Amino acid sequence: MGLRLLICEDLSNYNASMIAHLNMIDPWKADPEFELPTMHLNLIKMKKQSGSVIETWDTERLAA
Repeated sequence: MGLRLLICEDLSNYNASMIAHLNMIDPWKADPEFELPTMHLNLIKMKKQSGSVIETWDTERLAA
């Protein structure tokens, strides 16, 4: 399963057929010096409203 599908599935309600038509933008075409921001992923335990505990990813963006 693609990263876009995983993110959409975890973060929002979506229409899967729309994902196939998303436009991807290459930032390096506009700016060859473009740098991606640093991002750290941390596996955390999260308690759902039902009371069950799940493992999920938490992101932390770091200042450049």
